[in-house]
Parts: sequence; structure tokens; C-alpha cells
Amino acid sequence: MEFFRDTKIEFMKYRRRWVVVSAALLLVSVFAVLVRGKLNVGIDFAGGTQLTLKFKTDPTVDRLRDIIAAAGVGEVQIQRFGDAGSGEVLIKAPTVDASEEGSRDQIIDALDEAFNGSVSGLDLNRAGVATLADLLLELDTESLGFADPEAARAHHEGVAAKLLSIRRSEGIVTDWTQFESLDVDAATLEAVQLRAALGEFAVLGAENVGPQIGSELRLKGIMAIGFSLLGMLAYIWFRFELRYGIGALVAVLHDVMITLGLFSLMGFEFNLTTIAGFL
Repeated sequence: MEFFRDTKIEFMKYRRRWVVVSAALLLVSVFAVLVRGKLNVGIDFAGGTQLTLKFKTDPTVDRLRDIIAAAGVGEVQIQRFGDAGSGEVLIKAPTVDASEEGSRDQIIDALDEAFNGSVSGLDLNRAGVATLADLLLELDTESLGFADPEAARAHHEGVAAKLLSIRRSEGIVTDWTQFESLDVDAATLEAVQLRAALGEFAVLGAENVGPQIGSELRLKGIMAIGFSLLGMLAYIWFRFELRYGIGALVAVLHDVMITLGLFSLMGFEFNLTTIAGFL
């Protein structure tokens, strides 16, 4: 099937005006990245703590910022993500001086006190399988009478994993009726409901990168891009001619720099995944 016939597009005819446009975009990108210095570097390179949280109801960003600031964490970045009304929030905190542990526990404790101050009992939106299994062992509502403590432990860990599967699939448990679809003993569910609670938020993910690791990743990222460009130049020089290699190198640098400028102007996060895309 032929869509175009006798195609003649004079690309070179307008080269001068497009060189001007290209140069302008390049200057804007250089200004945004090097002069303005507003590249949104992720914790992969900058170091720090990143928490992904899901709340039952959407919290206000100002309230979250006030709670975390009162805990002495310092300046943090807070942004919503996911669908509207999903209650999902991303919190980024800077590195903690002379510490590789980060501020994860400090932030979680502050939010826990603010949102779950009235919650009593084991929080199923925060508890792990081992902690919930301890509670089930204590309750022993099924009275199975395991002779082997390890067998009893394994059984209750299986029940705990089944209960927490709701949180894994939904992100957060908002109502006790969500457990009714599970194949779990009714007496066990009733006993857990009396001794546990459903907190206001769940931790979907937590990352911490120390300042030393962040510095090393930043250096290795720059080296990866540099060596890949030199390798491309060497191959094209060997396979064709040096001038073609230089032309390809300039073209790639041009495209990467303009894309980097777009990342800076739009506030997109620059992380290891971005480096992979650039490579």
C-alpha cells in the first residue's frame, strides 16, 4: 500500500531556523540545570528517606507537613499520587547528619501519634505477619492443641498471612467486613477484632539511602553516561569515520541535555531509572 508518492521534503531548506530553535532550547536547558539548579534529584543520588503511605481518608498536605516539622525532621517534600481520593502520599525527607538510618521511624512515630492516638491494640495496618501470629498464638481461639510449638507457630503464621493479604491487595484495611471473604475461623476473627484495631494509615513502601551511598551512586551514574558516550564515539570512529562519531556524540548530548532541561522545568524526579532511560 502506497501512501506517499514522489515525496520531496526539503529538510535542509529550513535548517538555519531550526538550528536557532535548537540552540535556544539548549540554552534554556543549560540555564535550568546548571544555573537555576532546580533538578529534582531523587533519594538515589541525594540520599534521604522516602515513604509511601496510604491513608483511609485524604489528609491535607499542610497538616502532614506541620506534624513532621513538629517532630524535628526538617524540610520535607510531600506530594499526592495515584487516583484522586486514593489517600496515597509520598514523603521525602533529607539525609540526617552523621546517620545512615534516616528519619523513617521518626516520621512514622509522629504520624502514628497524630492519626492513631486513640487507637488501642495491635494496628493491623502496621503489623507484620510475625507480630499478628504472636497475637493469634496468645488467643488460641481454635484450640487445636498442637503438640509441637513449631507446628502451632507455622499454623498461626499462615492465618496471619491470610488476614494481612487484604492489606497487601488493597493497600490498607478500612473496614472489618473486608475479612469476611477470607477462609478464616469466625471465632478467630471476632477475637482479633477485640484485641486489634485498624489504624488510619499503612506504609506501602520505605526507602532510605545514606549520604555516602547517594554520593557514590551519583558518581557512578555520571561515569556510566560518560563511558557510554566514549564507547559510542570509539565504535563509530573504528567502524566509519571520526567525524561521524563526533556528530553522533553531539546529537546525543543535545537530546539528553534538552530532556534534562525538561525534567528540571517540569520538576520530574531524576533517579536511577532516569539514568537507565538516558543510557
